[in-house]
Amino acid sequence: MDFFAPATCFKENTCLCENNPSLVGFINPVSIVTSLAFIFVGIYLLSKKTDIDFSRFLGIMNIAMGIVTIYLHMHLNFLGDVLDFSMVIIFLVLPELYLMFHKKKLHLYSTIALLFLTLITFLTIYNDLRKYLAGIVLLIIIFINIVVRRNLLKMRMIFLMLFFGIFIWALDDSHLIACNPTSIFQLHALFHIVMAMVSLRAYEYYVKIIPN
Repeated sequence: MDFFAPATCFKENTCLCENNPSLVGFINPVSIVTSLAFIFVGIYLLSKKTDIDFSRFLGIMNIAMGIVTIYLHMHLNFLGDVLDFSMVIIFLVLPELYLMFHKKKLHLYSTIALLFLTLITFLTIYNDLRKYLAGIVLLIIIFINIVVRRNLLKMRMIFLMLFFGIFIWALDDSHLIACNPTSIFQLHALFHIVMAMVSLRAYEYYVKIIPN
């Protein structure tokens, strides 16, 4: 497996609309810049004064997400593709894992590490299934919070922002609307900002239901 081969999106013809390597030498310069939104949110969460270390935990993961996303948009290779979708799925399940293991940090860290390695292995072999896997995980998280916890009202803003983000990501993938490869306005770049804000709202929601 050549991890430095072009990303799977080239084969699927679903790469970002943005294609402006002349600007700074990278294909997705605007998306690189907006990937910093994850890092800014991470730094903000790390700076919060709280007795619950969930803010520090989520802050570190936001920074890691930002770094991986920057790498993907700098190189658009298979390795970036695998790492990016692995981090997306980790991000989706992270708060639930913290709820399960917040008093057993070793279990928490080992579970995340094992899950990350499993995702990398799976997505290396079955990379064509990456979007379906992320969708299934998202539906499970929604089911847990709406059906099991019955927290639809408390999570309504998170879900609205999340679905808006998915919508603009899908539009960018389709290249049907507002696709100007050299414009400084890119739907996928906006997607990064929306997802970083979703992470912040998710922190505000989960920090209230984490037992002391």
